[in-house]
Amino acid sequence: MKKIQLILFSLLLGATSIMISSCAKDDPCKDVKCGDHGQCAEGVCICDVGYEKDATTGECSVEQRAKFFGTYQGSETCTVGTDNYSITLASSASGIDKVVLSNVYNQGVTLTGSVNGTSLTIAAQSVTVGASTYTFSGTGTYTAGTPPTIKIEYSIQGTPSNSCIFTGQKL
Repeated sequence: MKKIQLILFSLLLGATSIMISSCAKDDPCKDVKCGDHGQCAEGVCICDVGYEKDATTGECSVEQRAKFFGTYQGSETCTVGTDNYSITLASSASGIDKVVLSNVYNQGVTLTGSVNGTSLTIAAQSVTVGASTYTFSGTGTYTAGTPPTIKIEYSIQGTPSNSCIFTGQKL
């Protein structure tokens, strides 16, 4: 009986060794390098929030928001009025996916937005202009090119209310 148990144990141990070694050979992430800001899943790098793959290395090392940084000169069309001016986007200390938009509405309004890929989301934010308080919210899109462009659509709730589209080129 002890011989049969020993044989069965040996067979089980051998089968387990074969399964473990074959799993290691089939690991699709074995040679994939994702960098400090990504993890490999099924052979593909999944980047952490706020990061994207470097075009050269394929590693998750590029801040998504970095492409948005700069000053954009453009025109704005609103339901009430039009204007030509510049908006500046810079990094925000509140998160790796956050940007600060300065001079929105050409009134010195500063807002915070969230970046995901080439999209920008401006969650509702209360801002005081003069003696009135308004709520700004909107979305935007960055387009690579020579020069890069940005389109920001936002609404202003208050008295008076307004809806605007700013389209600008990076200086």
